[in-house]
Amino acid sequence: MQTTSSAPTYTATLLRSDRITAPESKEEVRNLVFRTDDPGFDGRIGNCIRVLAPGQYGNPY
Repeated sequence: MQTTSSAPTYTATLLRSDRITAPESKEEVRNLVFRTDDPGFDGRIGNCIRVLAPGQYGNPY
């Protein structure tokens, strides 16, 4: 666990990303499935999380 703000951050790997809103919807809600080896992470269904991707817009370059 790393702490860069008042909220803890964890390292995880995204295993699945499924859109759960209709394709014609303006909003996009996704079901994300992560794997982490950090025992301190207590993610639960329905939780709101922030995802910090590496690089600008998640690009490694």
